[in-house]
Amino acid sequence: MPQVSVCGSAVEFCSQSLLAETAAVVSKQELDRAPGAWVWDRAAIRACGDYAVDQGHRLVVERHHPFGVELAKRDLQPGAIALQLMDAVELEVEFPPFPTKNAEEADNGGIVAAEIKLTSPRLPSACGAPLFFGVTATALTGTSTSASTPLEVSGCSTLPYAPTIAATVTRISGEEGADLAVTISQPNPAGESATNSFEFGNPKGVKTNKVLAPCFKGSTCTVGTIVGSSPTLTASELSNGELTLAGAINSGDLSASITGAVTMSFAPPFQFSVKGPINVNEHTITFLDLPDFPLNSLTYTFLGVPAGPAFVSSCEPSTISGTFTPQDGGPSVKATGPVTNVDCPPPSKNPTASGSVSGLNAGKPKLQIHAHQGPDPARLATLSLVLAPGLHFSGKTLTTKTVCKGSGSHRKCKVHGLSLSGASIKSARLEGEKLVITFASPAAGVSLTAHAPLLRESSHLEHEAKKHEAGTLMTDVGLTDANGKRTELSVG
Repeated sequence: MPQVSVCGSAVEFCSQSLLAETAAVVSKQELDRAPGAWVWDRAAIRACGDYAVDQGHRLVVERHHPFGVELAKRDLQPGAIALQLMDAVELEVEFPPFPTKNAEEADNGGIVAAEIKLTSPRLPSACGAPLFFGVTATALTGTSTSASTPLEVSGCSTLPYAPTIAATVTRISGEEGADLAVTISQPNPAGESATNSFEFGNPKGVKTNKVLAPCFKGSTCTVGTIVGSSPTLTASELSNGELTLAGAINSGDLSASITGAVTMSFAPPFQFSVKGPINVNEHTITFLDLPDFPLNSLTYTFLGVPAGPAFVSSCEPSTISGTFTPQDGGPSVKATGPVTNVDCPPPSKNPTASGSVSGLNAGKPKLQIHAHQGPDPARLATLSLVLAPGLHFSGKTLTTKTVCKGSGSHRKCKVHGLSLSGASIKSARLEGEKLVITFASPAAGVSLTAHAPLLRESSHLEHEAKKHEAGTLMTDVGLTDANGKRTELSVG
């Protein structure tokens, strides 16, 4: 656990008497309470001569740290910092009244010193940040005095850190569109380091819907909600989060890439916002510089825009991965969690396929195809591909860069620019614009990747891709099983 000290000792705050020279004693009052709105037991504070303390004193504890919220009440105001968080925490201590003279008409003396001990407060999980405590005391005469001292927190590197991630993909009835909910969790947030940043990507088979295109052309779109839970906050304080998307495409610059960010923000009473830059090529979102406070969970639900849901889904079984960096300066942690598909149509009785095309704006096209047999026990025997306009297979490469060994059922071939997992290639040939691949033996599922020199791209398509005007390229996939049954699909 992090340890805290002020000027090398335990947390103590002392102020000299502003009322008299004679000594008086104030007993210690230990706060054995959970963080929150504490109530002091006034009977524990007494002066010499058995007279109750008369003057009310106010002790203000200031911790100049973006999330010093666990040491006091929740009625704080936003500070002038980037995340619009609190910049101070207040503890107000009122002493019972006491006379300035005792029964023998002697000077009562007043308060010489007061000690406050905070038991088990939630400390920052990032050590080394400049933190301070300040104390202000006000006398009966109205005179005030103040002092501050640095707060040193140590032991952050010993904190455990075990975040988890999971996702739920919910298909919208009657279409391929889907809502995506991603949940980041820490089962024991009070005893672990908080999260400084994290990154996650789309689950397999989940792609960005084209209805979000206006959000990258000058519009700021509200695309979802965010709900959190924390051991130090009420449920309502993290229940009103919003996700917005804004990006840009510079169609006049052929080398420009798509830029954008998803912003998570919460309205008052717990107001803050954090931007998450989007990596369009890797299909990831990264939220950086989160505030240092404990979270049980954050759930990001991407719902889309009025024109449609944020994503489309093929309802493939998959997992979701994330990379998390703790506040304590320790190494990043990778986590993989389950993806639950909801309201998906019944599994097809026919073989299925999915695919994508990438690298077009760089003149290095890459085609990826994944195909699987259906419930029918017959396995896949052949696969055929017909490309979208602007892409073609090189017949010369197929003729001169194919190497085959063996014969009959033992014949296996390798094609330069083509890789296949799940099966071996028995033959590969072009029938007009169609590439036909026969497997050495029937397979339950295969994954294919085609690239140069086999896969070629026209200069016109490369030009359109650099302007982000190529659109979605569809590939026609033909699957024939071992019984000769053929299934035609279109993927992209």
